[in-house]
Amino acid sequence: MNRVFILGAGFSKAINPLMPTLYQLTDSVKEAFHGRGIDISDDLAGFGNDLERWLSSLADPGPWLTVAEKMRNRAQFIEVSDDIAQSITALELRVAHNAAPSWLGPLVQYWDRTESTVITFNYDRLVELAYLQSADKQDKWPGELYSIPVTPAALRVSAVVGGDRRPTLKLLKLHGSVSWWYSGPEGGEFDVIYEASWHGSFNEGISNMWEEVETYVSDKLPLLIPPAATKTPFYSNRLLATQWQIAAQALREAEELVIMGYSAPPTDLAVTNLISSNFRGEAIIPVDISDTVLARASNLVNRNISTQIITDFIGQDAIEKWVNTFGGS
Repeated sequence: MNRVFILGAGFSKAINPLMPTLYQLTDSVKEAFHGRGIDISDDLAGFGNDLERWLSSLADPGPWLTVAEKMRNRAQFIEVSDDIAQSITALELRVAHNAAPSWLGPLVQYWDRTESTVITFNYDRLVELAYLQSADKQDKWPGELYSIPVTPAALRVSAVVGGDRRPTLKLLKLHGSVSWWYSGPEGGEFDVIYEASWHGSFNEGISNMWEEVETYVSDKLPLLIPPAATKTPFYSNRLLATQWQIAAQALREAEELVIMGYSAPPTDLAVTNLISSNFRGEAIIPVDISDTVLARASNLVNRNISTQIITDFIGQDAIEKWVNTFGGS
């Protein structure tokens, strides 16, 4: 069975409730700006206190904006992106010092064994962390999961190294990652994406491979793409666009689409169109704590295809139930 997986914020929350949604980071971003002597309450209020919408507006250089306004928006976008990355990283570090749920290891081993394509919209590194902890492979590093060439930041000051990619799961981080760095949305189509290389495991934590890693990326921005953005400024970068193309091809070849903790919001038109225009498989399987995702999942179905929505994996232990049902197959 050829399955493609989509992960959303609910997946990370199922691993540990500390992991936030972007909306839940609003207060921490406000506090960070307040610490710099800036009150952004009115700015956020103009977007219904929706951090995602505000971040999207800052990233999109509307043609009605003056040069000065565009520069102010860019400065705020840089600061907000950095604040979000720092907040998520701090929570990740806390989560990594705790045990992983019992279902996570078997799920990642299933993905590894079947070389599954896993599409995630999460900025965090919890899937990579679970992969590093899996017992059946040695000398693993997170970068081998990525389907695009993300460059270790240390290579900016050292020799180039390389090697063959081992057969494993293919992790597509369509909205970026807290460990990825780039020149910003206007960086151009050939802008290099760097990774702040790291290692770790659950119960032990996360640490950088090089003490100087922050220096290596001091002129770069965290690569975090707002979920509700028009995305056009971001995907002029060929590597980012390539991820979406790989995701589309995987969806076209999939027999089942398993959606874990992704709410399929109607505002995320890029993702809705990605799925509905490419997936032609037999079934979509929402795996979620809430049954509200079922109605939204029906909007992902191409109307010319007879695709079934499977409703068996809804509830508090939905992911664990799916793993117990299919994780050994």
